[in-house]
Amino acid sequence: MSLITKEEAHKNLEPFYELFNKSCHEAWNYWLTGGAPRMQNSRYRACSLWNDFLYSIRKEIDSNKYPNICYAKIPYIQGLLVNDKYFIRFKKGDKSFRTSNYPTQSALNYHDPEIDMFGGIVRLELIYLLNDNGVGINKVLLTQSKGKTTVWAIDITNSNITPSNIESEHHYVDNNVSNTVIKPKTDIAKKHKVVNDKANE
Repeated sequence: MSLITKEEAHKNLEPFYELFNKSCHEAWNYWLTGGAPRMQNSRYRACSLWNDFLYSIRKEIDSNKYPNICYAKIPYIQGLLVNDKYFIRFKKGDKSFRTSNYPTQSALNYHDPEIDMFGGIVRLELIYLLNDNGVGINKVLLTQSKGKTTVWAIDITNSNITPSNIESEHHYVDNNVSNTVIKPKTDIAKKHKVVNDKANE
């Protein structure tokens, strides 16, 4: 996986910030009116938000307003493929701007730049941070990580968005559509392409 700069990410992904932010907040609204009253475990909330984020953003993609983005999946990972170069997965984040993943081997690999999981495509994350009471979304951020370090983060919460000035290794917060399958590295080495998987859905 390639590490990219914050400036490259902003230049190429800024046209999608509004879409990302809108879909994230729509997922939260779905949660408040649907699953929230029944929550018994925070994992239920995370799964509900993840599902409804993908539902919301796929509706927007289906409108053909965003031709360079599609829903994509690799084994065990679902997310968004932008410009055939950037794979973005949606996750809950913590105050260090890192995802709240259980450290499975797949999760560790996702943050390891020495591992090329699927043919040189850049791996990023769109994370949401809840407020202190857990009753609202405080921030929506686009990030890239290396191991346990957040390399950079861009705050896309506001409509007037510029790259955040986040450079250090530790961060704290103050206050139906065509489906693309990204094959594992071994398959890409043979085919060197992304294949359409709509028929298999």
